[in-house]
Amino acid sequence: MKKLTTCFAIACLGLASGALADERKSQMDVPPEVPTLGGALDCTGALIVDCGATATGTCGPGGNVDNTYGCTTLSYLGCEEVVYEICVGGDTDLIVDMTYTHSDANDLDLFLLGSCDEIDCLDSSTGTSGAEQVVAAVGAGTYYAVVDGWNSGGGRCDGSGHVVTVSCDEPCLVSVEPKTWGEVKSEYSE
Repeated sequence: MKKLTTCFAIACLGLASGALADERKSQMDVPPEVPTLGGALDCTGALIVDCGATATGTCGPGGNVDNTYGCTTLSYLGCEEVVYEICVGGDTDLIVDMTYTHSDANDLDLFLLGSCDEIDCLDSSTGTSGAEQVVAAVGAGTYYAVVDGWNSGGGRCDGSGHVVTVSCDEPCLVSVEPKTWGEVKSEYSE
């Protein structure tokens, strides 16, 4: 009887360890969840700025980007982003300048993005002088300049304004196909 009990115990142990090994193997087959970075930036209300133009904006509390941009490790929690959309018509250096009044409560930074994703950062300017500049050699396409307030314990964006100036040698051109009077008239007739 002792021999039979020992064999039974060994068989049960073997089954249990096999079940644990199968469970571990199935857990290893499942890839761990990897956090997705980026995608918090909202460009739906972006202000369109052409090459050679100037625009103004104001950063206040709030915002969608609550961590970092792709070309800095600084945090931007607590300030709303002001997004500028820039269309470039060909290969050029895209230069964006931003000026504002710097203070203890207002430390704005400037980012140039290759798409509407804070991780797709082409250049950043995170100084404290009240004048920021980003530059990148780009091709034809749409780019985004973002002004955001640096977070050093509570979002440094007191609501004061800033000025953004965009420079490039290849602005986007709107192409309008010429139409005859008959073609135009037919579009408006019932």
